[in-house]
Amino acid sequence: MEIKLIKATRKSDNQVDVEYNIDGVSVTVEWNNIHPGTGEEGEYDLQLSTKSVDAELALRIDDAIREGETDENDDIELYLAVRDTFDAMDCQDA
Repeated sequence: MEIKLIKATRKSDNQVDVEYNIDGVSVTVEWNNIHPGTGEEGEYDLQLSTKSVDAELALRIDDAIREGETDENDDIELYLAVRDTFDAMDCQDA
C-alpha cells in the first residue's frame, strides 16, 4: 500500500483536515481536539469521519482508527501510517 501525504488544512481552531493519496485514491482524515462527550479542548485525536470517493476505503480507515494500536487491528499498518505521517503535534503547528 502506498500512502502519500498531500496537504494539511486548518479548518478551525480545533480541526485540521489531512489529505492523503492512498494507492491513487484521495482520502481526507480529520484531527480534532474537542472531546465529543464534554466539549472540552484536549489533545488532538483522529476522528471517525474519513472522507473519500472510495467509501469502502474510508470505512476501512475509520475501522483502523477505531481499533487503534491494538493486536486486534487488522489494518495496523494503515492506522500507523495515517497517524504518524501527520500527528497530533503537527496539528498544533498547522
